[in-house]
Amino acid sequence: WRSQGEFAFVNSAEPGERLISYAFIEDLHQYVDADLQRRIPSLILHGNQDEVVPIQTSRDFAATRPWINLVEFESDHRLVNVQAQLWQAIQAFLMV
Repeated sequence: WRSQGEFAFVNSAEPGERLISYAFIEDLHQYVDADLQRRIPSLILHGNQDEVVPIQTSRDFAATRPWINLVEFESDHRLVNVQAQLWQAIQAFLMV
């Protein structure tokens, strides 16, 4: 990826490939996860069978940030089988 400069990424929700520059990874390295501590109420919706981003990643991130509401679903990365529950979680979060 670094040597080619771009990576062809397939998004299962959209047809075709998208090119992602390696600059994305370089930019990512300038952020320290522990520094992301702004107390902005946030909602993370995550499938517990996610094959792309492990659920533990969101659990660990939310564990030290009480202003983050993590809602787990019996679903994979795409969350397509829980759309009604997604909207319920979003509505509940916005009504608080």
